[in-house]
Amino acid sequence: MAPGQARGPADDAPVARTGDQALSLRPPPRGPDSPCDGTCRIDQATGWCLGCKRTLNEIADWPMLRPQDKHAILRQLKDRV
Repeated sequence: MAPGQARGPADDAPVARTGDQALSLRPPPRGPDSPCDGTCRIDQATGWCLGCKRTLNEIADWPMLRPQDKHAILRQLKDRV
């Protein structure tokens, strides 16, 4: 960084190094909240939760998904009846 250059949030992010790669320890962006309503039962016929209509993989991956991926899933849920 050049002298006098402003530092931003990305400059302060902690990183861990694995071999030649640096891994950010910052959590992924949150994006929209989970659509979970607490029902948490999977319909055997569809593979969707009876409450939020997500699949087990969508539920498990939710905390790690990018906001745009969460929005894409939310759009699909509207068609799951």
